[in-house]
Parts: sequence; structure tokens; C-alpha cells
Amino acid sequence: MSSSIPSEITGFTVPDQSKWDQPVVQKYPAKKMLEHDVVIKVQVCSVCGTDHHTTSGGWGPTKRKDQVVGHEIVGKVVAKGDKVPYSIGDLVGVGAQSNSCGQCSLCLSDNEQYCTRRVQTYNSIDPFSDNYANQGGFASHIIVNHRFAFKIPDGLTPEEAAPLFCAGLTVYSPLIRNLRGKKSPKVGIVGIGGLGHLALQFANKMGAHVVAISRSSAKKDDASKLGAHEFVATKESENWHEEHASSFDLILNCATSFSDLDIPAFFNVVKPDGKIIGVGLPDADETITLSAVGLTLSGKYIGGSVLGSPQEAVEMLQFAVEHNVRPWIEIKPLSIANYADSLTRISKSDAHYRLVLNNFESFFS
Repeated sequence: MSSSIPSEITGFTVPDQSKWDQPVVQKYPAKKMLEHDVVIKVQVCSVCGTDHHTTSGGWGPTKRKDQVVGHEIVGKVVAKGDKVPYSIGDLVGVGAQSNSCGQCSLCLSDNEQYCTRRVQTYNSIDPFSDNYANQGGFASHIIVNHRFAFKIPDGLTPEEAAPLFCAGLTVYSPLIRNLRGKKSPKVGIVGIGGLGHLALQFANKMGAHVVAISRSSAKKDDASKLGAHEFVATKESENWHEEHASSFDLILNCATSFSDLDIPAFFNVVKPDGKIIGVGLPDADETITLSAVGLTLSGKYIGGSVLGSPQEAVEMLQFAVEHNVRPWIEIKPLSIANYADSLTRISKSDAHYRLVLNNFESFFS
């Protein structure tokens, strides 16, 4: 074990979910550092829709009253366990997962994100660390298993890298798993927001024919700059699903709702053996209704994907550097006002396209 292990951490908490836009800066006991853990002094954290869902109660009560959110984190290693390959001072990033069992068939097949004992970076009980209720990255420090902390490659600034650890990995994983080996696949990206704007770039650089799909044409120009070859505004074209019938290999739904989609229309545009995959997480009580007969007769698939594996995270970062995939970001220094404003803007889908807060060391000093 090494030094610089904090006994207490300071972070932005939301003690009352009804007042999620009124954060409080509090101290709380640090998680015990184990031999495979790294202590990270946070420099940058970007805001994800999950942060708002959690603080506002959209996914129910949190695991602790002083819950800290944030899982698009970049910072420097300041302490590490004896079995950690990183060096003190390494710049690393952390996404929405901080541990898994490392022993099951899923973990051993590069599917750690689906491990039944996976541990989320925040709002999750860590059975591998005395059942500590995890805290997120809007804090002075965070402690995670080193397998879920990734070195930032040259060519990415901390502010550029942060959104890649949730939004980037969330879209990269289903895209690479479904497009690898296919020649000029046709891919539809639904929802041009924090996830979708990265999905457009990744899909384009993977060699796909990319179609941006949104309700209106308001983001058509942005979509084109991000790599879309075509744009479909579903509320402005009644026959869009007929014009694109049975032509998509993959539809990636990056919007935060599945029930808002016209499911029959989207099924109509997917090829047999094609897939509709959801990656945006809605509120916990949202459901969708499907025709079982229609699903069977279609030869098509609908499902979901969450995050990505550690191996995919490493590949994704290198892919982003080599192919110039970058999040479109707005940067502000960390403060109570800027943090509260960022949560409010995310709740209104008012980000272009990721909100990043930096200067953590200055604030917490």
C-alpha cells in the first residue's frame, strides 16, 4: 500500500431528492483501499443523464442519504494497492462501473459489465469492500478497482476524455459488437444528444452508412458535421419508415425512452436479422408493449446494451484518438452554482452535447 490515502472525502451531495438542484458540499468517510484499488484525485467530471435520474429519484431512493453522483471521471492516481500496475501520477479515467467479481464466465469472456455481482461507480453496494455504499466522481477523490480505471492516451485532454467513459463506451460497445466484419452496414442513430452525438462519430469511423434519426430537423446540421450521411425527422415525414423499409442492419436508440418510439415503424425499417438496441436509460417504471406474434414473424431483434467491457474501454479510447472522435463539450469550473446549473440543464436536455466541470483541485483545496 502507498501513502496519500484520504480518511475522508469531500463531495457534492443531494440529501433531499425533492431538492435535487440544491446540492450540498459534505465530507464522508472514504472507502477502504484494497490491494487492487487505486485512489484517484479527481480533476474533471462530466454530467450524465444518470446523475439527474439518480439525484431526482427517477430510479428510486439512493443507497445513502449523502449520495454523490458522477461517473465520467478523470484524475490522477495518488495512492494504489500492492497489486496495481499503475504508477503514482498516472492520469486515468473511470466510467459507470467500478468492480466486478472477476471470476464468473461473464467476467472471463470480456463481459464484466453484465456480471451479476457488478458494482456501479455510485449508488451501489460494494460487496468486495465491506458493503460500502459507493460514491461518485463529483468529489475530491474516488477509490475504484484498477481494472475499471483506464489510462488516458496521448491526444485526449482530460475534458475530452471524461464523457467517453460513460457516453462513449455505452455506444461504442454495441456498435463494434454488431458492425465488426460487416461491409458498409446501414446504421440508424436515434436521439442526437450526449450519447447520440458520439454514436454518429463512432459509426461513421467504423465504415457504416449512418442515418441520424430525430423527431425534428433542428439538429440536422449538427448531425451532418458529426458524420451522418442522411437525416430523418420522423415527425416531419409520415412515410419515412416506408422509404427505408427493411434497410437497416442496426438501429441504436440513444434517447432516454423506448416507449416514445413508434416500435412498429422502427421494426419495419430493420432488415431480417437486424437489431434495435436501446442504450439510453429511462425512468425505472417505463415499459414497452410488443406483439409476440409480430416479433416472431419478423425475424428481427430488440434488446439493450449497457456500458462496455474494460477491454472495449481501452480499445475505444485508442479508436477515438486514431479516428479523431471527440465529444462536443461545454466546460465550466467546478462550483456549487455550476454543478446545480449543469444538473438542471441535463434535466431539460439542454446540453450541446456534454457538460464538463473542471478545476476540482482548486475547488476542493
